[in-house]
Amino acid sequence: MKGNDRLVNIVLTAARILFGITFVFSGFVKAVDPIGFAYKIEDYLIAFQLIPFIPLALTFAVALILVELLLGVFILLGLYRKLSTAMGVLFMAVMTPMTLYIALKNPVEDCGCFGDALVISNWDTFYKNIVLVLLAVLLLVYHKRIKPLFTNKSKGLVVGFVFLFSLLFCLYNIFYLPIMDFRPYKVGVNIAEQMENDVSNGDVYENIYIYEKDGVEEEFTEDNFPWEDSTWTFVDYQLKLIKEGEKPLIDEFYITAYAKDGAGAFVKGGDITDDILTNKVVLFVVSLSLDDAREKGMKQIIALADYAADNDIELLVATSSEAAAIEQWHREWGNPKVGYGLMDELTLKTIVRSNPGMLLLNEGTIVGKWSSRRLPNQRQLEGMVVKLKAEEKSLPINNNSTASLLIICAIFVIPLLGIKWYERKN
Repeated sequence: MKGNDRLVNIVLTAARILFGITFVFSGFVKAVDPIGFAYKIEDYLIAFQLIPFIPLALTFAVALILVELLLGVFILLGLYRKLSTAMGVLFMAVMTPMTLYIALKNPVEDCGCFGDALVISNWDTFYKNIVLVLLAVLLLVYHKRIKPLFTNKSKGLVVGFVFLFSLLFCLYNIFYLPIMDFRPYKVGVNIAEQMENDVSNGDVYENIYIYEKDGVEEEFTEDNFPWEDSTWTFVDYQLKLIKEGEKPLIDEFYITAYAKDGAGAFVKGGDITDDILTNKVVLFVVSLSLDDAREKGMKQIIALADYAADNDIELLVATSSEAAAIEQWHREWGNPKVGYGLMDELTLKTIVRSNPGMLLLNEGTIVGKWSSRRLPNQRQLEGMVVKLKAEEKSLPINNNSTASLLIICAIFVIPLLGIKWYERKN
């Protein structure tokens, strides 16, 4: 009997760790980029014809992130055992049929369950949820055997801290840029290099020959074609994709210039992608929609136009807004020394999670990225530009995801250890 109890406890502990870590990881990588998760929710709302709810996408995103993080932490720490395990079963009972439908119908290619940190197929998501359903049921059945890591006296403090930490972490990444960048436009990346496609890893096709004999059509490849049998009659020829090749990390980075015509109105011009990616220094401003751009941030960026022009730096505002919107905005806020370019809306969303956001490019390499709430002033920008023009590559900008992760873990774990120490002391 004791052996069976020991086995149940081992399985229960493994289930608790696996379920809890999965939820914490899922919630964390989405909390790093809540706006990106909101974009994914918008895709679902559009696919399911729920467009009126799109303005609430970010609220839905933050709420779901908090649920996942709290539920994962509760399971790992053994807090509110019956409630948390029941919520786990309920959560999976809702999500599993939904992911099955998504896998069958494929309304959105990437489920977004692990953000941009880990992209898995819709079918893999469904299989993952089947495992989580089984784990959740096991945890609920044996919830009384789960040993809580905190007593009833301190668990309220733990819950309050976890909730506050999760909420503030989400808000920080919303108001500023994601503290960890899982997208292809991270600092240090050369955009042109990421657009290159390795021909050796491209799509692989197979020749399919369709022949007819005695009223029956049959498909052949070059390996099994009956070359010596002349009674077959040719019907058709097809190319069949047998292996999908690797895609470049960046494949939609195209900029069309907006230029003024003879009457002074903005009209679409030529492709300026190569110009932007080969210039020595470019201030690349991203504004998904000029009408919705944060006014204070745009004023700060436009204030840099004179400095940029005086130092032979191109300042380009890339937007998905149409010419009429650009013209109206330019009359009210613009500067004659600012250029404008048209880009795909999805690409702009991917480049930076801020409207506006700004990148500093050095021959296509991203050496700086800022949100509208943390833009560099002229003095800071000048220091970076001087180093770039002097061919110095070591700029005081780092994109160390490992260091960021360690700091976040420390901020989260140390207070919990402090609560545990205080609990034992008293």
